Amino acid sequence: MLKSLLCWLLIILPFMPAGYAQQDTRPLSLEQIKRLIQNEFPDTALAGEIRDRGIDFAATFDRQTLESLRLLGAQEKTLRALEPYLPKASVRVITKLDRTTVFVDGKQYGITDSTGVLQINDLEPGEHLIETRNRPRYKDGQLRVVLRPRDNQEVVFEPEVNVGTLTITPLTPIWK
Repeated sequence: MLKSLLCWLLIILPFMPAGYAQQDTRPLSLEQIKRLIQNEFPDTALAGEIRDRGIDFAATFDRQTLESLRLLGAQEKTLRALEPYLPKASVRVITKLDRTTVFVDGKQYGITDSTGVLQINDLEPGEHLIETRNRPRYKDGQLRVVLRPRDNQEVVFEPEVNVGTLTITPLTPIWK
């Protein structure tokens, strides 16, 4: 396959106009990628073109489009080259307490700044459990959120003082 492509290029390149062989650096369109997949363009080469040139449909690219390319015949390296273009979601965690540790789905994402805020920009769309671990004086918090592609949600945790209990046991007198 690769040999036949190289032979084809060696035959046709001498007959092409002088400026035609210059490399195109414009981002690839969805239609161009589909045509290349349908014409069995080598997976490694297509992945390289996507990484080098980018895509011009990033604003509308989603998992459904990726799946349609897979069904069309896109191979592993091409699909992996397209994954960074999948839309992410953002969440702004507001705890009103500085130095609060924030976890998303059990993974530590960071610590709130001096104003009690942490911005997280690289979350996959879907359901997530956001947890805050506060200083001992305050209760920890958790909240489930559902993020859509390109969402930017605010999640506010109101600080609650951790009220403990104190048990007083009278001393038993030693004398009787």
